[in-house]
Amino acid sequence: MRTGSMPEIGWVIHDRSGLVAKECREWSNRCGFQVNQTYVINNSEDYQLFEEIPGNNTAFEFSGYAQALDLMQGDGPFVLVNDSLFRHHWSRAWCIMLHRLLEDLWLCTQDGKILGDLRRESIEFPEKPSTYWASWIFVMSDRWALQRMRVALERVIQAEWSEPSPEYEHYVKKWLNKSWWRGGWHGNPTPTAIHRKRISIRREHELSRILLKEQRLTPYSIGHRQQVLYRITRWTDRMMARYSAIRRKPHG
Repeated sequence: MRTGSMPEIGWVIHDRSGLVAKECREWSNRCGFQVNQTYVINNSEDYQLFEEIPGNNTAFEFSGYAQALDLMQGDGPFVLVNDSLFRHHWSRAWCIMLHRLLEDLWLCTQDGKILGDLRRESIEFPEKPSTYWASWIFVMSDRWALQRMRVALERVIQAEWSEPSPEYEHYVKKWLNKSWWRGGWHGNPTPTAIHRKRISIRREHELSRILLKEQRLTPYSIGHRQQVLYRITRWTDRMMARYSAIRRKPHG
């Protein structure tokens, strides 16, 4: 970490139980974050506890991320993550990777770098790079990286993008309707959930498009210097998602 600086982490949750914020803080502590460098934004209306920060949920996790970045005052590194970590990911392994990354001198020497959970596909559209970040976790090396992310998030929140092409719309629709065992969405396919997911996908792709195409950032994964652990963790994440889908009624 940079001399005299402590890492800061911003969470975006949607919780009415009052339990998730505690889980977020415990996980953050294991990763090396101090209590006063941990911010929890709760997007669930009127259900925030006293240690949570009310979110407006105007753009789902993306508006919450912007709120969290505005609270961060140090020199970095900075982390954004949402509570899907505990539902769809191997949280222990991600904690180990993040803890190691934050202690890695390589990160301290990087200016304006953003890391996350990378996705790579052969197909590309004007709306979607072939390589992009899943929007559930990001690491920013310093304040320059934070500012780049904040600018991109504001664009995403304001929906300052062109109408999607028919080809891109077909790509998204096909993925949402494809059976999970054939590589489609693992979520609960209610009309409301599908509509929300379609919006989230566009925001996710647009965020990466701005960062990678307009700001010309190099895409890095959190496992950039921990490739074996990253591959094992990603494989385990996929198995967890499939198991979760099996427990629901199959669709497609």
